[in-house]
Amino acid sequence: MRFLIGSVAILASCSAIFAVSPDTRAFEQQISDALECVRDLLVSGLPDKGLPSFNPLEIPSSSVDLSVLGVDGLSYTIQLTLTFPLTSLKTKYDFDVSYSPSNSHIYGAGEFGLEAVNAAADLDLTATILGGIAVNNFDLWISLQGLNSFSLTGLYNDEEYSAKLVEAVLADPSGVVASYAQAIHDIASDVVVGAVGSGALEGDGLVSTIMDQCINLK
Repeated sequence: MRFLIGSVAILASCSAIFAVSPDTRAFEQQISDALECVRDLLVSGLPDKGLPSFNPLEIPSSSVDLSVLGVDGLSYTIQLTLTFPLTSLKTKYDFDVSYSPSNSHIYGAGEFGLEAVNAAADLDLTATILGGIAVNNFDLWISLQGLNSFSLTGLYNDEEYSAKLVEAVLADPSGVVASYAQAIHDIASDVVVGAVGSGALEGDGLVSTIMDQCINLK
């Protein structure tokens, strides 16, 4: 989730760059460059900011399809699709996250890995830049064609549960992702809009660190 917030902050920031140089192709390239920068950060990790190393992280190719880019005063609307034909990653994790609206509590410590085929994210984002970046609307829908591999240990500190989850995911990866798409959308929207509105882009936290390294607003 922290990576998601960072990525959205980058996309929102790109709208500010577009305001200076209204070139759609240049805007798409800016997004691609920013995502490549984030990829490098994922490989190395930012341990002091709570971001583990996703190593190995292999994304042979990815594409950005910018379908809508609208400007209305200081409000910017972006609709785009990010596609990743083949993504491979492996990392260790240790987290304890609660989400109040749905009374969700996810925790555990272990290892996570996958090789995903044709992962995609459709994003509809409206942002303003007056007095700082603010995300007014954020819709994210994810999809997945399949998985070549998937591994998970330590979820809820329960190896039996983790093994059953792995079995279920591998049996129908696209169906599992589709069944959670609405929940992921709702959580992502609340977290991203709330985090950006609360000043997550400021200071020396994870999001601001990602922006400092991957975005140049000058």
